[in-house]
Amino acid sequence: MGLMAIEDEKRRKQLAAIEPPQKKGWLSKRLAITLIITLLVLNLGLLYFLYSKVKASADSLSTAETPGRFSLPGINNSGNVPTTDVAGEDIATGVTRYKISVRTKYEVASGVTTVTYQTRNPASLVLGYYKTELAKNNWILQYSDNSQIIFSRNNQILTLKVSTQNGVTTFIMTI
Repeated sequence: MGLMAIEDEKRRKQLAAIEPPQKKGWLSKRLAITLIITLLVLNLGLLYFLYSKVKASADSLSTAETPGRFSLPGINNSGNVPTTDVAGEDIATGVTRYKISVRTKYEVASGVTTVTYQTRNPASLVLGYYKTELAKNNWILQYSDNSQIIFSRNNQILTLKVSTQNGVTTFIMTI
């Protein structure tokens, strides 16, 4: 080896000791990828957590013990709608009874008439029908939510409660 080669080798070693070779952007790219993967995993975990909470809430709404829902002893909750009305009368509201419904219970006690009906149609259709038709017959809407409506007219209060179980919608009218 020549003198020149030895000097070049010394100079190269000195420079290497002072300034190590750098792979430009390698560390920042790796850090960015790690950060992105970490954020994705955290987001997926958060989304799963939120999904499980929403699913648990929805499941609890489908039980009969949930406020706004009710189960009635003696009322058909089997998924089958009876084909004939029980004895009794429809409540005189000026509105025709909801189509394709069957009267399953009729009771008068202490001046209060309660009539229960069942249909295969969704609760929202039953509520919508009575909201529209009762309003046309001068009943005034006092309260409404997804499970009941309350109307008044001439010092009378009409309450309609609705629940669905096993594909059967039960609605109870009280006046």
